[in-house]
Amino acid sequence: MDSITVAATGSVTARVAKELMKRLKLICGRYNVTVITLMHTRKRDKSKPIEMQDLAGSAKLTDLADNVLAIAKCNATEVYVKVLKSRSNAIPDKVRHFEIRSDGYLHLEFIRECEEEDLLAQGKSKLTPEVEQEILTLRGKGYSVRKIADHMKLSKSAVDRVVQKHKDSEESSADAIKDAQFPDNAA
Repeated sequence: MDSITVAATGSVTARVAKELMKRLKLICGRYNVTVITLMHTRKRDKSKPIEMQDLAGSAKLTDLADNVLAIAKCNATEVYVKVLKSRSNAIPDKVRHFEIRSDGYLHLEFIRECEEEDLLAQGKSKLTPEVEQEILTLRGKGYSVRKIADHMKLSKSAVDRVVQKHKDSEESSADAIKDAQFPDNAA
């Protein structure tokens, strides 16, 4: 269900949310089905871990749910999934990092299991000049962006940003040298 407001009549107050979740749980038990409800996150600081209170809507929705998973964007092509609540299992320490793919159909391709902090916006600060140089050295040796990311425990997007940044600066340096060698005489 996307979003819970579709199933409720009127505004979603705590009382309405609690009643709706109770009815959904009855349906699950009676027909042996799973109901997935989708809640969007509020605007949040992407440099901090996602938490239960980041989910929009009434707390009653998550209180009565058996499991709560959060999907957070890393960038335009990557997301991670975090278990926020599980009635039947322990909550894992790590998150699962995925690439959004559309090879004939839209799906998530598993990249790795990692610490959430590795994927947060503040993770970019780990890119010291020494780290960037190691990324470029490995890339020069023919390593793929994914292999570098796995080896250095960085996100694929962070490695790609470094590669693109230096690729752009190499191209502009090459253009400057070319312009110096062949000045435009059209003045």
